[in-house]
Amino acid sequence: MPRFFFNMRNGSSFVRDANGLDLPDAEAAQSAAAKALEDLRGEMAEGGIGDWTLEIADAARAVIARLSMGELLPLTPLVPKPKDQRPKVLSH
Repeated sequence: MPRFFFNMRNGSSFVRDANGLDLPDAEAAQSAAAKALEDLRGEMAEGGIGDWTLEIADAARAVIARLSMGELLPLTPLVPKPKDQRPKVLSH
C-alpha cells in the first residue's frame, strides 16, 4: 500500500509530516486530507486559519494535491487523473 504525507505550510513556516499514512491510493489520501482539514478548521477557528495550506505528498515526497485552509473543498489535484478515472458527467 502506498504511503502519503500530509504537510502544512504557511508562508515561510512548514510542518512536515514525518510519519505519513499507508492508504490504498491518491483518492483515499484526498479523503483522509478532507477529514483532517475539517477537524483542523474546527480547532483553528478561534485563532483564525490564516494562509495555512495542507499538502498531500506521495512516497517520493512529491506534492500531488494542495488545499488552502481558507478555501472550501474539493481538493485541487496538481496531477490530473487519467481520462478513465475522471468523474463521468451526466447530461439531462
